[in-house]
Amino acid sequence: MFGKVGTVSITILMLSAILLPATPVNAEYRFTDGTEMDIQWYEQENKILNNKVCFNYEKDRRKYRQCRRKAKDYFREECDFYEIKIRNTKKKKRHIYQDDKEKFCSAFESYQP
Repeated sequence: MFGKVGTVSITILMLSAILLPATPVNAEYRFTDGTEMDIQWYEQENKILNNKVCFNYEKDRRKYRQCRRKAKDYFREECDFYEIKIRNTKKKKRHIYQDDKEKFCSAFESYQP
């Protein structure tokens, strides 16, 4: 009996991952020299899809490489921002920032440009 329930729930989880659409996200990144870069990626279930980071530059190899390197910096900065935000927020309100912290910190740790 438990085997069937486990199989059904695993199948449902697998189908939900396949069926849930990925959402495009856009961020402006300002370099120290003042120039900006439009970094775009797709997210699914509050996770950044590493293989879809900088999809907007796929046809321009130079900009694509530059964007992917800067995306790693951007994810680190956002991770740091939300860690500080949580640390400086009252305990009852910390949950507001937790999802964003997990998303950017996970992307920073796992993303390889």
